This record gives sequence, structure tokens and C-alpha cells, in this order.
Amino acid sequence: MSRDGQLKGKIPYMAPEQIQGGVINHRTDIYGAAVILWELLSGERLFDGETQGIILGRVLDDVVHKASEYNPLVSPELDALTLRGLNRDGSRRFESARAFAIELEALVRPAMPAEVSEWVHSNARASLAARSEKLARMERQASVTDDVARARPS
Repeated sequence: MSRDGQLKGKIPYMAPEQIQGGVINHRTDIYGAAVILWELLSGERLFDGETQGIILGRVLDDVVHKASEYNPLVSPELDALTLRGLNRDGSRRFESARAFAIELEALVRPAMPAEVSEWVHSNARASLAARSEKLARMERQASVTDDVARARPS
């Protein structure tokens, strides 16, 4: 939860009122979540630039395009929900993160655990296997070190 008087976080994810020193509340955090949702849907950065100043200006002034302009699979309803979370007027965003989540889940069914498991397996199998082998080598080395330490006379 963001608090009044604090400027924390990454500029591209900060709500306009946070940057401008306005009232900070739970809707400020909803804005940041909506930026992440927009980026996940579009596959693009919402606000980017060569300097922090450029990004600041874009957060405050750039037109926010629909994610569907970058990803045609995004439905008009999902565009509307995302843009509501990104409204520069905090009072026009969702009343709560819970309300945001409920509406999002009504539009997009959350993945089932088996689907998440299959996705991880298909996308990270090689890196997980390499990590597992590295841990096994470390455990074998630790076991040898313990055996050597136990074999030394006290």
C-alpha cells in the first residue's frame, strides 16, 4: 500500500497522483496493477523512454492506447477493464483491488493448477533440470566435506 508523502516504486508503474504529490490511496496501487495487466496483455511496455524525465512525462500526458491495438486477441471488455484501472482520475478506477480482481476473473478464467504445471513444464523444463543437477552436485560435495570432517581426529 502506498502512503502519502512517499515516492516509491518504478516511475512507469506510478499513478499520476503519486508523481504529482496528490492524494495516495488504494486506488494508486490499482493503477500500478493495471499497468502490469496492460503490459501482459499487449506484450509491450506502456510507458518507456530513454530517461526518467521522458517516462514521467509519458505517464502524465501520453494517450493510453487499448492493449488490443498491440494484441488483437484482447477483447473489448478486457480493454475496457484495463483502461478503467489506468484512468488518470483515481476516483474513476475500481473501488478496490478485490473489485478489480472479481471483474477480471469474470472475463478471464484463472488458470487451473494443472495448466500452470504444464506451462512451467513446457517452458522451464531445461532450466529446472539444470538447477536440480546443480543442487544435487552441491549436496554431494557437502556430503563429501562432512565425511572428511568426521574422519579427522579431534
